[in-house]
Amino acid sequence: MDSTQYILKSLRQDITQNHLQLKALIQDINACVGPISELHSLNSAGRAKISSLRKFIDNFGDIAKENKDTELLKEVVCQREQLKKSMDDFKKANIKSMLTIEKNMKEELMKNVNEETNLRQRQKRDKENLVKRIQPREVPKRWTPW
Repeated sequence: MDSTQYILKSLRQDITQNHLQLKALIQDINACVGPISELHSLNSAGRAKISSLRKFIDNFGDIAKENKDTELLKEVVCQREQLKKSMDDFKKANIKSMLTIEKNMKEELMKNVNEETNLRQRQKRDKENLVKRIQPREVPKRWTPW
């Protein structure tokens, strides 16, 4: 096996490995429900994988151009299309996860507001009942002739 074939085989393995790792990160992002810091760390790992994939595909493309091999060039085009689809999936997963996190944060905030409102209403009712109990009962007024 000559050095070019060895390099191509190594690049194919690197591309496949990074692509599978990116797919796993996309699944993790889809499953992420918070906190936002976890989503940010998954995003940075995903961006690093995308960058690595681009680098490996570019290297593969350079070798294909040097050898003027149409089969290798077709393979590069196919790999670029696969990367583009993975990037679209990555963006969609991020949007979905971000919306889920924002929705959960909003629900949590509204839950706290509702609990505080209920507590205030209970306290207000308790105070009103207490005032009713304490108020003296109506005593008939004495009739005064003046």
